[in-house]
Amino acid sequence: MISAITFARNILLARLVSVEDYGIASTFIIAIAFIELLADLGMERMVVQDRKGNCRKFVGTIQTIMVVRGFLLAGLMFVIAAPIAEVFNHPELTWAYQLFGLAPLLHGFNNLNVMRMQRRMSFGPQVKSELAGAIVSLGLLWPLAMWLGDYKVMLVALLAEHFVRCFVTQIIADRRFNLAWDYSDFVRALRFGIPLLLSGMLAFAALQGDRVIVGNQFTARDLGLFSAAATLAMTPCLITAKISQSFFLPLLAKVQDDQARFDRQASLTLQTMLVTGGAAAVAFSLLGPWIFNLAFGEKMRDGAAYIVPLGIAFSILLVRSGSMLPIALARGFTLNPLLGNLVRLVSLPLAFAVAVNGGTIQDLIFVTIGTEITSLSLTAILLKWKVKIEAPKRLLPSYILGLALVIALSFPFLFEIRGDWISGIQFAIWLTMAAFCMELRQLLRDHAARILRTYLVRPEKH
Repeated sequence: MISAITFARNILLARLVSVEDYGIASTFIIAIAFIELLADLGMERMVVQDRKGNCRKFVGTIQTIMVVRGFLLAGLMFVIAAPIAEVFNHPELTWAYQLFGLAPLLHGFNNLNVMRMQRRMSFGPQVKSELAGAIVSLGLLWPLAMWLGDYKVMLVALLAEHFVRCFVTQIIADRRFNLAWDYSDFVRALRFGIPLLLSGMLAFAALQGDRVIVGNQFTARDLGLFSAAATLAMTPCLITAKISQSFFLPLLAKVQDDQARFDRQASLTLQTMLVTGGAAAVAFSLLGPWIFNLAFGEKMRDGAAYIVPLGIAFSILLVRSGSMLPIALARGFTLNPLLGNLVRLVSLPLAFAVAVNGGTIQDLIFVTIGTEITSLSLTAILLKWKVKIEAPKRLLPSYILGLALVIALSFPFLFEIRGDWISGIQFAIWLTMAAFCMELRQLLRDHAARILRTYLVRPEKH
């Protein structure tokens, strides 16, 4: 729901301002993502995962780290705003990027107890806080557009969202905001968080690196079109990945000390997200351009050419982020996402070289697809080697079929071939891949049988 509202806000903004202003506004989103990920220590996830997560002093120590982090990031953003503006070829907007230092500062004062409540599968408080911020941001868009009429609409809307979210967490958390300090917890938090900090910086490269290259090497209009397509492709995948992480991490953490149960839960997690990611990619292939034109309108029409390959790339990211990340975090192995994202960082110079040497935006996207495949493969190997589960090995046929699906989805764009028969082949490969996920298939069959027994079998009357 929250990401859907954010997506609606981006669509509405695209219709209210020019393509060029939308491109500039998208750089604000990149700036916030960059400054947040620059010091993402994964403290919220540690409160959920750690065995001491219910301890008041432990949560207070993590809260102190978050507040200090917020002040440091606000100062850092003020210093690096000018270089960021230069990268996007808009030095006159330095003041706007400096203002975004308020976002990490407000985030540092979010009450972490709304995250702690997820330990008992209570996700409502976090959802309510994020939902309130998203609704206010969306509601402000129209009056701000009437008043300001350009990229500054997004500036005000994003800052308002962070303020409202912080305020609501203070109201609805079951414990008051408190600061505490324990040196041993601080050291443990750093050990848990430093790999995630580095991973966050690399995740920025994975999600936003292409936008930076497009903003630097192409026009503001090109960036606006690319950002619109990336928003449509990214939003459903990141929504699903976030839900999956929140759902699977507590389940996996509960059985982290029972190898047999952990391996079974990990296998079901991997199979679920593999099938889901494949379905998302096929859906983008069939419906992506039509939905893009419907959502963004005629003035963004040229961006529809990017939606299918971007959908493929983000669907692969969905498989990795939605399944492999919570499995690794449940065992406290935070190097897994770090090493997976490192592949993306290494690929950025290649993508930049392609752009500098006359490559198109579609060429950049296909570099991204290759990178995501490599990153997913490396992460699966690490799960087998470091997290010590057998599921990645057992699912090798399914992953090979997933690779075949990516090739089948990319084929029409690489060779400019169209036809219903291609869609039939794509769907058949996905269906075969799903059939090889035997544990998931058995779980769904058992669940369906229970539903049928509940609704179709009637007790006999005597």
